Amino acid sequence: MGVYVKGGCVLGLLISVYALWVERQVHSKSNYLALCDLHQYASCSRVLTSKYATGFGVIGSILGDEHPLNLPNCLYGIGFFLIYLTLGRCYLTTHSATTMSFICVL
Repeated sequence: MGVYVKGGCVLGLLISVYALWVERQVHSKSNYLALCDLHQYASCSRVLTSKYATGFGVIGSILGDEHPLNLPNCLYGIGFFLIYLTLGRCYLTTHSATTMSFICVL
């Protein structure tokens, strides 16, 4: 796996973990101000607490808000990047990793 793909996976994993941490802090502390809250119109806290922040905004409306698949999107990100790093390290060539990255972006 190329160094850029590994770096992208690690960066994506770190951002997903940070997003989960911010989401938990916002839910537990009403006056929490995250580092990514730049302005009231550019606030990651508002995004991470919106209805679209769980289940990609779709699972809750189809299966219900209490369904086990209606997880925070950042948990899906953590799982994706961990799987990608593990499989990429073991099985993927540089060409297939690049192809997989392109497909995931779509």
